Amino acid sequence: MHTPECRRLCMVRIKRNDNIRRYIMKFKNIFAIIMVASAISQAASIYDDAAAYWIFYEDPIDDQIIFDSTSNGNDLCRGFSFGIDDRDASWRSAGASGFRGTSIRCYKNVQIGEMTYTGFVSSGSGIEADLTDLNIIGDQSFTIAVWAKATNPDTNKGMPFLLSKMQSSGDLRGWALSIRDVNDSTEQDKVEFYLRSTNSFRHRLWVKNSVKLRNFADTRRWTHYAITYDGGFDPSGVHIYVNGTELQKRINGEHLTVGDATDCNKPFNICARNNVSQGFADVDETAVWHRQLSAVEVQQCVNEALPVNWSHTGGNTTVDEATISSDTINIALNGPPTSDVTVTIEGNSLFNFGSGIGNSHNVVLNAANPSATVTVTAAQNYTPETVEPYFINLTSSSGDTNFNGVYILPLVVSYVDDDTARVIVTSATPPALMVHEQGETIDTFTVSLAKPPTADVNVAPSFDAQFLRVTPSNYIFTASDYSTPKTFTVQAIDNTFLNTQLVYYQSINFTVASSDLSYEGLSVPTLQAGVYDNDCGTQNLILPGDINTNCRIDLADFAIFAENWFICSFPDTPGCTN
Repeated sequence: MHTPECRRLCMVRIKRNDNIRRYIMKFKNIFAIIMVASAISQAASIYDDAAAYWIFYEDPIDDQIIFDSTSNGNDLCRGFSFGIDDRDASWRSAGASGFRGTSIRCYKNVQIGEMTYTGFVSSGSGIEADLTDLNIIGDQSFTIAVWAKATNPDTNKGMPFLLSKMQSSGDLRGWALSIRDVNDSTEQDKVEFYLRSTNSFRHRLWVKNSVKLRNFADTRRWTHYAITYDGGFDPSGVHIYVNGTELQKRINGEHLTVGDATDCNKPFNICARNNVSQGFADVDETAVWHRQLSAVEVQQCVNEALPVNWSHTGGNTTVDEATISSDTINIALNGPPTSDVTVTIEGNSLFNFGSGIGNSHNVVLNAANPSATVTVTAAQNYTPETVEPYFINLTSSSGDTNFNGVYILPLVVSYVDDDTARVIVTSATPPALMVHEQGETIDTFTVSLAKPPTADVNVAPSFDAQFLRVTPSNYIFTASDYSTPKTFTVQAIDNTFLNTQLVYYQSINFTVASSDLSYEGLSVPTLQAGVYDNDCGTQNLILPGDINTNCRIDLADFAIFAENWFICSFPDTPGCTN
């Protein structure tokens, strides 16, 4: 509790801050232009048409306000009021944040002495807190993006309600973005997006990634999350991106119905819902757009924030222990430096980045050579390794302060261990295997083994033949071709089942048989195939005259009509034939 003297001093400061705030609000557009100019050097920024963009600049005059760097006036505040309160998120200095510039730290129920503290960010409280620009409307496209890292003091890596504008009871109307912890009791290791009209079937979207988030990012480090939505009421129009990579998604059979209202008059929150704190996180550079960003534009969000970027030269970077194979990564500067930039790749005993196994490796970039390709080669050992990707730290040093000691996303490198029996399944079109009922289109995936077997290994897929066709029926792997990927073809079946969403998912499971006991009965992760339905019942578009519900009105419907001519629901009615 605050003492009377503390409350008196707080009220004096609040009054002073309110006067200053009124002055600032009068000229906030000028301040916003200055902040944007200092934060973004590119002539054309991805944020130029954002509805709101917060760079979390700590204003030296009034540090309660988190300015919207657009001209739209969607300013936020620490806590739930523009005056000081006991729920203020705290500022993190540029050096402490590990990102670029200042950032905000959220927290929940932190005990200091006899006091318990909570901190979040909001658009305020009361009617004025309803920033309508931040509503997601069911029939309008939208994008949200945020840089964040989990800071929970225990092992939890989740960030519940990282961003939200949602009711906390009743219909739960509105939207929210959450990051689920790896040990969550229901939905482990997921990016989760909600858009609700009511909390009931066919009046809400609920979309999450189907693959482990840990395969793409370490949530304890700065990570970029983005959700795009096409305004089509259906989960197929929602896309999830992590560090610029689109994740395969899983849909819970949920969709909105045309006409559903999803706007919400509750405050916009960071690390909270309806001004109630939800967790721990550091947050920076957050934005919303009233349009659906493309995959290239989402990647631009990532690139603009980072002076040094890297990218896979293929869909991913994977090296094989058995064949001591290599793969490549491209490292590039986002703009010309005034002096050399040395990027150091941290050593790891499983990899050789060019300076020997386990050694760190330096890459020197400059204005004349702003990018370079690095070759990574697998090291061979006799120890079983984890099947999850490895995150390799990158650091920078330069006489140019714009590139010296800046944050760089960790490299993500997969290591195929040959000391453990494993079946490797890879989609040809990441992030998702997708086929269409219309035209019965195809997609492919490959299968290979991680280590040489001592006997032939038979890998056979199983699936629901009402929805999919997978060929061939199986492949046999031997000690001589075990690491050679073999291709399966997946084809959609044009059926007449009326599904509850435009895209539905079918599981492809695998049976492994071999006299090599390390492979016999080996468990293989299920592969999900997304199928685009072509039956109009999917979106309640069956026309009144479409009696057989085949999405067209033709003579077949007329035949049914003629066959039932003058048949009545009540047979005793005069003039009825039944």
